Amino acid sequence: MRSVLENLPNELIIEIFGYSKIRDLSFGLWNLNKRFNALIRSLKYLSLILTKDCTSEELLFSEQIIRMVIVTLESINLNPFINLRSLVLNLATENHLKQIQSIVLPNLVYLSLPLSFDSRSTKQLASEVFSNRFSSLRFADLGVIDMPSNLSWSQSPSLRSIRIFSPNINIIPLILQSCTQLTHFQVRITGEHPLDIPSLPIISNHPLKQFIFLQAQHSTIAFNIANIIYLIPNVKQLDLRLCTISFIDLIKLISKYLIKLNRLILNNDYDIFSIGTFIEIFQYLNLISFFRAFDTLNFRFDRLLRNVNNLIYYHWDNKYASIKNLIPHIDTLIVCCPVLMNLNQFTHIRYLKLTSLTDELLCRVSNICESIKPDLYFQELNLIKMSHTIKQLEDLPNEILTEIFEYIDATNLFRIFSNLNGRLNKILKSLHTLHLSLTTTDSHQIGAYNRIAPHIKILCIYGLAQLNLKYFTNIRRLILIQASDELVEQLQVIRLKSLEHLTIILDNRQEEDRLAYFWNRIFIYDYPALVSCCLYKIILKWTNLQWRIMPSLSILKIGDIDLLIYESILSSCPNLYFFKFTRLTSKYQSKTIRQHLNLKKLVIVMPRFEDLSHDCHSYKYFSYVPKLEQLIVHRTNESKSISEVYFKFDWYVTSINQYLPSLSRFVYYFHILKSDRLVNSTTQNRFEQIQANFNLTHRLYQRRLILDFIG
Repeated sequence: MRSVLENLPNELIIEIFGYSKIRDLSFGLWNLNKRFNALIRSLKYLSLILTKDCTSEELLFSEQIIRMVIVTLESINLNPFINLRSLVLNLATENHLKQIQSIVLPNLVYLSLPLSFDSRSTKQLASEVFSNRFSSLRFADLGVIDMPSNLSWSQSPSLRSIRIFSPNINIIPLILQSCTQLTHFQVRITGEHPLDIPSLPIISNHPLKQFIFLQAQHSTIAFNIANIIYLIPNVKQLDLRLCTISFIDLIKLISKYLIKLNRLILNNDYDIFSIGTFIEIFQYLNLISFFRAFDTLNFRFDRLLRNVNNLIYYHWDNKYASIKNLIPHIDTLIVCCPVLMNLNQFTHIRYLKLTSLTDELLCRVSNICESIKPDLYFQELNLIKMSHTIKQLEDLPNEILTEIFEYIDATNLFRIFSNLNGRLNKILKSLHTLHLSLTTTDSHQIGAYNRIAPHIKILCIYGLAQLNLKYFTNIRRLILIQASDELVEQLQVIRLKSLEHLTIILDNRQEEDRLAYFWNRIFIYDYPALVSCCLYKIILKWTNLQWRIMPSLSILKIGDIDLLIYESILSSCPNLYFFKFTRLTSKYQSKTIRQHLNLKKLVIVMPRFEDLSHDCHSYKYFSYVPKLEQLIVHRTNESKSISEVYFKFDWYVTSINQYLPSLSRFVYYFHILKSDRLVNSTTQNRFEQIQANFNLTHRLYQRRLILDFIG
């Protein structure tokens, strides 16, 4: 018995509708019957992207739409969308902006404007936003705004996050005063108005947690940001990548006023860099310096590494007199040159790493450590750790370490953690998803990759990067995109017995390239573990070798084949589940058809601009796969070539009924290159008639004809 949409329960139909576009709902399902109408009306969280092609059908569901993205300059009436929660204007006009009013959109929670408006255009909207007219608004990206004419706004306690551009720095305390519950604030100051310190408001214990302060890219003015930091004592994340304040002054401010800060982002050329010293504020737990590799990789790390602010000092030479004011605040010291330092000055360090050790330094380092803190001790000669009250990397269980390591590029992972100790080495070798993405042609880097090659499981090579694949004995997945001839031709001589997934995408190969015969190697069992194989844009040449059975192969995507090769592949791959290829015309006639019972999905690409009359033998391909469930066909032709013959085409209905009794889904992609004739109403009517004939012909399974107009 076949299932139809109407037999599904309401809950499942509603979930299906939730994945559909509004236009598809209105054109395909609206007014089919009362039940569908009621179910569509019950949808509560519809999203709409308005483009120049939008039609009035979307207005049917205007009261159900809660999210809208405007990507058109055409006039749009926002009045019907009374329940809108989120509004994003990627393209917009003054007409759109004027309609953003609290009486029109009273339930707005999220608002984002483009930078195309100046402060005069956004003046009225900013007044409404910061005067609590939008009582539900939580997030506002307002583009460019300026100080209000009366230099004040009323309170807007609903706002939690704000992003703005402004020519006047005095807008910062004004917004802090207005938005009493603000937790995220990002501002870029584009002008040079000085901060009006006498007019600063009195703000007590503002709850702001994240503050991002940016200046114009080439700005040289140093704002008095200290008086703003006083107003936000609860900040935990501070981003000053384009701030011109003195670095020494900034460190003093932070240590004195922002006691809850656990993340500081800096990116500027401070005077301290001139002596070769690199300093940064370091988020997460008090781990040794290589933990910087985890920064911003994944939100999961926030659970593991947080709540401590560390100042790290990298010492590269003998000069460190200019950092004397910072020494009491340094938490982690990394010495990168073979020189002894007076470590007694670093009274608060908790972590010490020494590299480039001389024999003299190595002999004296234990005494130096004892002079700092009696409980410091060595680990592997280059890491010194203290205080078991603070969780260290080594204290984490293997499961968490394994999860963390899987998010790090293999090159960095081995450079940082390899040979630290036996436990970490064992975890590294146990990883099953170590990946390496390679684009470089640098021979020195290639040498480093060869050293970690046996541990790599996923290898992606882009462009002309050169690598010796014989070292990668354990790779499970190999992806080559526009790789060099030399690299690709290694596949002719190297056996990758563990390879499970292979993808090769190449253009402009030579006609007599040996790679054309590569597919024969697959079927003589040179890749016994291969599960999926995809080869694109390569002219394949097939030889009549003694192919063996490939029981592991389940997914195969290739180029041009004829019926003989099709039959051979099905015979060699008894467990093939998905098969995609370009069908060539063939006069081959099989004497005995051996049916393949495991193929469930078949994608056939017709040669571009092939005459429809050549499609009369497709039934032969269907006769091999009686258990097929999904059939997808791609055809490309010019609009001017669409003739009366398409009206008589049966769209395989006879072949499907005869050979594919298990088919549940049939999709036909008709890619049509536009020409001048396409604008002709007669031609347009032809496409409509073709669509109607297709829908009328196929009724026993899900079917869809997709007319894809190109150009």
